[in-house]
Amino acid sequence: NAIALLETAVELDPAFAEAWAELARATYFLPQYMPVADADPYLDRSIDAAGKAIALDPDLPRAYLAKAGVHSYRGEFAETYRSLSKAQELDPRDADIIGALGYYWSYTGHTERALPFVEIALSHDPINVTNTFMLGVAKMNAGDIEGAEQLLARALQDGHTPAALILPQIAALKGDRTTAVQRFSSGFEMANPALTAQFSGGADAASMAKLIGEALYGTDENALMLVRG
Repeated sequence: NAIALLETAVELDPAFAEAWAELARATYFLPQYMPVADADPYLDRSIDAAGKAIALDPDLPRAYLAKAGVHSYRGEFAETYRSLSKAQELDPRDADIIGALGYYWSYTGHTERALPFVEIALSHDPINVTNTFMLGVAKMNAGDIEGAEQLLARALQDGHTPAALILPQIAALKGDRTTAVQRFSSGFEMANPALTAQFSGGADAASMAKLIGEALYGTDENALMLVRG
């Protein structure tokens, strides 16, 4: 719906730089949450829209934020950081930009550096469930397991389904393998249908979820061999 509205906006006003930037962001987000066979066309469209926004307004911070998202999705981390740094330089108070910097540092393994960014982003925008999720991940990586579990459970309750695939790790870190397997099985069924189909390979999704959960967190030594097979 967002993409359709934004496409109408730029059709009505091709010089509307902010609409091009938000179209870039919406197009980048779609393959993360919707079942698509190939993300590349969406990423290409996102980069194109961000480029149009920057051509119209070279000082538009959220256009660089959109570019950073595509680069991150593609594993282009140097380009991600350059785009995020430019976005922050242009608007150091934007909660989405602050949060994206936190996600970047967390994803690249710099947990202590990530935490203050994600905490600030959540304080600026407390109803953004992605900030709740990422702070939970950062706290887990920093060793605050109880704090992480509370945040991730809240994110899942608020509808952020990726949290369902991180909560099993929390149970495993607490030494509860049975709960970890159960949580993974439930979380797998909530995941992006394209992801579920990719891993289940046409098999019954619930059975495959239990098998993968056992391979990752359980005690069944045969499960890992079956998943690899």
